[in-house]
Amino acid sequence: MDQRIAKGLEAQFDKHRIVFWYDAKSEMQGAFDSVELAGVEKVVIENNEFGLKYRILREEPDQKFLIFKNGPEPEKPTDNWLFDVQMASGLFQADQISMWLGELGLGPKFRDLIEAHQEFFRSGKRVTALAAMLKREEDPGVVLTKMICVACGAERSFDEAVEQLLADLASERDESLKLLERSQLLDVFWRTIDRAFGYGSTDPDLEDFALELFKTSFERTAGRSGTLSDDALVFFNRWKKNRHCADDFETLSEKFSAVLSVAEKVKTLDFRHMGGADAFEAIDLHLVASLAGEVANHTMNFNEVKEIIDSRRHAHWFDRFEHVYLSIQFAAKLFQLVAEADLHVDSFDQGLQNYAGVWFQIDQTYRKHVFHARQIKELDRPARLMDVVENFYTNKFLTALNDNWQRCVDGVETWRSSELLNQMDFYNKEVGAFRRKDQKAIVIISDALRYEVGEELARRIRGNDRFDAQLTPALSALPSYTQLGMAALLPNEDLSFAEKETGEILEGGLSTQGTVNREKILAKHEGDARVHVMKADELLNMTKDDAREITRENDVVYIYHNQIDAIGDKPGTEERTFDAAEDAIQELVEMVRKLTSANASSILVTSDHGFLFQQREIEESSFLLDQADGKNVIFRNRRFVLGRDLSDSPGFKKFSSKQLGLSGEMEVLIPKSINRLRRQGSGSRFVHGGASLQEVVIPVLRIRKSRKTDIVSAEVEIHSSKSAAITSNQIAVKLFQSTAVTDKCVPRDLFIGLYASDGTLISERHQLTFDSTSNDTREREQTVQLLLSREADAFNGQDVYLKLQERHGKTQTFKDYRAVTYSLRPRISRDFDF
Repeated sequence: MDQRIAKGLEAQFDKHRIVFWYDAKSEMQGAFDSVELAGVEKVVIENNEFGLKYRILREEPDQKFLIFKNGPEPEKPTDNWLFDVQMASGLFQADQISMWLGELGLGPKFRDLIEAHQEFFRSGKRVTALAAMLKREEDPGVVLTKMICVACGAERSFDEAVEQLLADLASERDESLKLLERSQLLDVFWRTIDRAFGYGSTDPDLEDFALELFKTSFERTAGRSGTLSDDALVFFNRWKKNRHCADDFETLSEKFSAVLSVAEKVKTLDFRHMGGADAFEAIDLHLVASLAGEVANHTMNFNEVKEIIDSRRHAHWFDRFEHVYLSIQFAAKLFQLVAEADLHVDSFDQGLQNYAGVWFQIDQTYRKHVFHARQIKELDRPARLMDVVENFYTNKFLTALNDNWQRCVDGVETWRSSELLNQMDFYNKEVGAFRRKDQKAIVIISDALRYEVGEELARRIRGNDRFDAQLTPALSALPSYTQLGMAALLPNEDLSFAEKETGEILEGGLSTQGTVNREKILAKHEGDARVHVMKADELLNMTKDDAREITRENDVVYIYHNQIDAIGDKPGTEERTFDAAEDAIQELVEMVRKLTSANASSILVTSDHGFLFQQREIEESSFLLDQADGKNVIFRNRRFVLGRDLSDSPGFKKFSSKQLGLSGEMEVLIPKSINRLRRQGSGSRFVHGGASLQEVVIPVLRIRKSRKTDIVSAEVEIHSSKSAAITSNQIAVKLFQSTAVTDKCVPRDLFIGLYASDGTLISERHQLTFDSTSNDTREREQTVQLLLSREADAFNGQDVYLKLQERHGKTQTFKDYRAVTYSLRPRISRDFDF
């Protein structure tokens, strides 16, 4: 008891300099005598009121006093000489209710409140928690609200208490509700819910209230108001965006989706106007099904599709549906690009340049569509759309383009471009440019890194601070297969086909196969210079010090990377070709970072050849009926035949070694366009060796790292009205992305909300991404609607601030990015008393 008395007195002295203690039953003298409070002087009333008054007010005006009387307080104020002092001071009482009042620092006017809810106060833990939440001058209604918070395990607000109760509902617990009921707080809770959210049920129930929250959100999706208030919607949106509440939200969403028959009802709604509605997973299921159908039927264009998908990016279920959405978006982009493409090919060099300038984007978009579709694991893939994409890509683009290109291939006498870098000149022109200046040359050769993959790699690298990657196209050697492509990237003067069934290439009679032979050829050409040849895995597994030693101790370094070809060129794994392309890009970025960290300032990245790939099994019509015949067929694969005295055939283009820039008397047959040869035991979807644009246009990246930072984020402006006054419970804000996103200007994620001068959030808070690459300023505008919350009522007539805030890294710390001042005019008050 003495400890609780001490705590109760300490709570009083936190608020008052003077505290009176009347011992009405003359039973607390011992407790008074034993209590010791730092800085407090104890005095006793014993017919000495006048002297005490003079002392505490005049002689010691700063001293704290505990004034004790062994007996009751005088009944009449006129009989109490210290009445005026007492009115301005604290009053301590030592019965149970008084003790609670003392611990809480509450005055006598709260006695009835505590007496009515005694069950709540029987826990010292709850009393301590409530005391920590209370301020000096509290209204009884606010005290009741904070009691509800404590009972529910909330630390800050009534909304948090509701969140805790929803968590209990999701977990099928009811301890907090039972405590509210035992503490006579349940009726108070439901009255508060009614005032806060408009839930005025005559027989209130937590599950029914939760159901109404979800139902109201869904009704807003359908353009109807729903039964609950705007404040309920603000609360609901905050709750489902709270990462700590995600599991509870999803549990209840799944349960109520069935109760409300959402899957059936959502089919009657126009998916184009659903915006960020995300109360139920069924909304996204309906959206992806509808979008996939529209895109497959060519009834929605790419911009319309992208706008809808962009509006979903911060919706609750987007992460689960991201790959579905992106596969649909890339399908729409593919259709648009093909529709806009002029696939006529006027000349050999014009075809190469057009592919590197424009047409590669179609292959890249097809790859991204297939990649994202393959990542869909727990949901149904958009099978019909994927089938339409396959047909469209193969017939309208891949076959059509390469049929046109074949006419140029048929007309060439030598396999060489007068405009593009020829692969056999790579060492002399690219590596030699460094060596002639006595600079180090570091080369990464990624097997089957076709041009469109290299273009994405270049963008990824440029997206890193202080990195630049210049991309140019090159023409690969023909046939476009690994042995020849790798040999062509070495110093070469006398390349020839070996008389073997392996397709091996010789340089001056020496094998070019394997890292040991390639290092010998490099060393022979470089003379006294130090050369080193290694595999990518060796580099990736190196420590920083080991990597620095490689770059420091060598003048020419060749690094061989094999991710795409290793996966694509096997029948059992070829379907994962585009997964491998994504992995290759990530690994190459990591390799570039590791090399620049090891003081390599300039790096070359290129490829031995490209490839053809179609996700669907190849149709019979894509296989040549013609057989590659000849007196001496030495080597064959799906896309070329190597030998001597080969027969001419209308299905093939024949080249001599001389026409291909090679020594010897060997001949090569290349199937025309994208046709394959039948070959037992090999895959047919991933192929290379032929003369299609996808196989022979390869990337050359020149990568440099500078010391000066060069990455900026897109700038965003707030366009507010001239009046800048808020007169309703909703505000529409127009935002403008003033700079388009480029390789060096990255997207910006911002959070928008309306705040009072003391930092109180008085509206919804939305996350927005500004990532438009469009040069059309109209396409870089966004309009966002914000519902004001009930907290806004306390700031009527004051200036409030619309803020765009930016997250610091991945933390929960935010800094202001832009702000605009508004005047909050009196609106319809929600009459909420806390």
